Amino acid sequence: MQRIIDPVRQGRYGTLFLELVVVVLGILLALGFDQWRQEREEAVLETEYLLALRADLNEDLRIFDERIFPEIEMRLKVSAHLRSFTPGNVPETLQEQRAFVDSISMAGYMNTFNPRRIAMDDMLATGNLRLISNKQLRFTLLEYYDSIEKWQPYDDWARKLIWENFRNEFTGFIPLDAVHMSAEGRSATPRDSFVEIVNNETFQRGLLNVRFMAGWQQQRYEAIYEEANELVNAIEEEIPTS
Repeated sequence: MQRIIDPVRQGRYGTLFLELVVVVLGILLALGFDQWRQEREEAVLETEYLLALRADLNEDLRIFDERIFPEIEMRLKVSAHLRSFTPGNVPETLQEQRAFVDSISMAGYMNTFNPRRIAMDDMLATGNLRLISNKQLRFTLLEYYDSIEKWQPYDDWARKLIWENFRNEFTGFIPLDAVHMSAEGRSATPRDSFVEIVNNETFQRGLLNVRFMAGWQQQRYEAIYEEANELVNAIEEEIPTS
């Protein structure tokens, strides 16, 4: 304060002005440096999030390729195979009967897709989603995860419909102790038991449900797969090359 008062008393306003300019410049430089450092840190953090998002989405794509799509294809093929059985064409040998029940088990196994969202959950919890500078990319990411989450109850309902009302009911309904045990010392179940199964309305309706749900899942998951692919490409465009 004394350094300001003395020049004023002595009329040295030029000196006072220069000192004020130096002080203001110092403050501005300090603020500018802090802002530059913060922007640099946030740019590094944004890149880390982009890399993590890409890893999550690539894991989603891998799960589709290695598990989801092959299982859907398997259900479609197995349900078609089961529909080929008629009262005049039922499994008669123990091996055929075992394969029949295994086919029911495979047809009724419905796996649902749950995305890996480690990076997204972290950004939402910390408020760091703002660090993704591309606004359109931010919106598309939110839309991708929100859309999957909204469909989750329908997936759970479909899985319950298939699992409880078809697979478990009929693996329990079939009177085959030999199916889940060694074939040694056992004989095939009477043919009439399988005729009863093939004629059963619930069994036929269950096969239709399996085919419908598998086709519906396949169509929807192919759309999600395409969205994930597009997001990976969009993210790679935002990742610095140097």
